[in-house]
Amino acid sequence: MYVDRLDPCVRVACAFCAVIAISASSSWMAMTVCCALVLPLVNAHLLHALLHLNLWTLFVWLTLPFTDGGVHSAIVITVKLNLAAIAVLRLVAGLGVVQLNRVLMRARVPASFRVLLLLMARCVFTGLDRIRTMTLAIRLRAPRLRGLPLCRTFGYMLATTLVHNADRGERVAMAMRCRGGMDGFGA
Repeated sequence: MYVDRLDPCVRVACAFCAVIAISASSSWMAMTVCCALVLPLVNAHLLHALLHLNLWTLFVWLTLPFTDGGVHSAIVITVKLNLAAIAVLRLVAGLGVVQLNRVLMRARVPASFRVLLLLMARCVFTGLDRIRTMTLAIRLRAPRLRGLPLCRTFGYMLATTLVHNADRGERVAMAMRCRGGMDGFGA
């Protein structure tokens, strides 16, 4: 697709501008214009990722409708979140960590922000790899698992993944302190 041939700096700048425009839009007309600009970026893989993202917005739909103006707020949050996710996932996520770091260095982004962003990306990707591995293990060990036991098993898997990621984050922080820090992350 044409997006993949764009310069990485242009892709990051377009994603940044799109997220700012989507976040700042308050009228339905502005969100419709954002939809018209962002929706051509959608492909089947992205729709699958959005399905997982919208499982998290289910929490918004379970809590906000009980407040004053809650249904309208839930719709706005869902639309804005999906549009921003499309822009970021399609334009920035395909770059890879090394290319994104180069773009941020050229844009003179402070080193502390770059390091935090790259460590966060590493943590997210290792967590996703762990979830993928554990999901495969569950499917192979118990292919007939359905219903509530399956939900309970996936709950245990998610909790285990969060605990392991928190532990890994603490070990990374200790390693950074032992090495004297990285670009503004002193001991």
